[in-house]
Formats: sequence, structure tokens, C-alpha cells
Amino acid sequence: MRKCFLWESKTLLHKIAMRFANVEALPTNCAAVFHKLFLIILFSVSIASQAGAASVMLGGVMALSAASSLNTLTSKKDSMLGDVFASKEGVTLEKIRISTEEDMNSKGAVRVHIVIVYDQEVAGILKNMASSEYFKRVDQLIRDNQDKMKIFEITLVAKKRNVPIENLKYPIDHMTPVACYIFVNYSSPGEHRAKIPDSWEGINISFEKDDFHVRQMTYE
Repeated sequence: MRKCFLWESKTLLHKIAMRFANVEALPTNCAAVFHKLFLIILFSVSIASQAGAASVMLGGVMALSAASSLNTLTSKKDSMLGDVFASKEGVTLEKIRISTEEDMNSKGAVRVHIVIVYDQEVAGILKNMASSEYFKRVDQLIRDNQDKMKIFEITLVAKKRNVPIENLKYPIDHMTPVACYIFVNYSSPGEHRAKIPDSWEGINISFEKDDFHVRQMTYE
């Protein structure tokens, strides 16, 4: 009888593993969910070798229930959690490295805004806006779009230095950012605006004499 239960338990775990193998790849923010589910499976296997068939069946049922819940979440695209699991679009920026030069902005300070946008209409307004206009309108933009955009503000002085990597934390964690812009108030003529490609997870921003430049961060 025990051998029968153990065989059924192994079959159950095999079915669970096959379900994971057939699940479509999800965004990186779902990795923790998979990690927990696999831990349950491993825990079940461990119990099988130590405590017998009844315990492993209980562990297997727990894992199957969790896998079933994940399947339900991924199918509910009209729900908030369903959107998080099913969506593969949006800004993925997480890390920022900054470097400045001594002659930056004619040896003057610069004001930097990293703007995280959660609304396509607001993104459309900002995409062609020069930094000079943006900084004139930013206070009103914030008042009109408090739940549609969030700003990380930095003030930098002219000095040759490299700032350690900063990890970007999104202020609205239940919404997917649709765009990320950087505006810098250089005194020289120019747009002084940059849009960060959605697929870039890390960026290097170099602030030079008359403008700034953004490059994708490379990992060695």
C-alpha cells in the first residue's frame, strides 16, 4: 500500500512539473512565485523520503493547489493580478549609474528629473517637450497628473565624479510604467530630453559640457 501511495505521489509531482514546463514564460517580477512553488515541490520530495506516503500526498496537494492558483491568475487578464502576470510590456529600468564632468553646464549645477509615466496620454505630452518647457510646466503637470506620473529629482554640481549605482524603486508598484523620460535643465540650446527604451534594465547617464548622454548599462 505504501509503495502504491509513493508511486501515485511521484506521478502527481511529475504532472506538476509538466505543468510548469508548459506554462508560457512570464515577466521577471513573477520569478518569486515560481521559486516558492518549486520549493513546495522539493519539500514534498523531501517528506517522501523521510515521513512516508501520507505526508507527501499532502505536500503534493499543496503544490498542485498552488499551481492551479497560478494558472487561474494568468488567465484573468481583466484583473489586476492577471495583468501583472500576463503583461510583458512596460518600462524595465532598475539601475542607474551617473557620471559628471568639471565643465558640465558651463561649470554650473543641473537639475535632473527622471519621470516615470503610467499613462499613454501623459507620455504623448512629454515625448516632444523640450526640457526648458518641461521645467516651466512641471508643477502644473504634477498637479494635473498626480496618479499618472512620478518624478525622481536629482541636483548635480559640476565636478568630475562617478556616482555609485542606484536602484530605482517604482512609487506605484501595482501599475505598469508605460514610459520613462529624463529632463535636464542645461543652459545651452537643445532639447535636453531622453526617452529610455523599455527593454533597458540599467543605464549610464553622463553629464557633459553642453548636454547629457544615456547609454545602456552592460553587465560583465
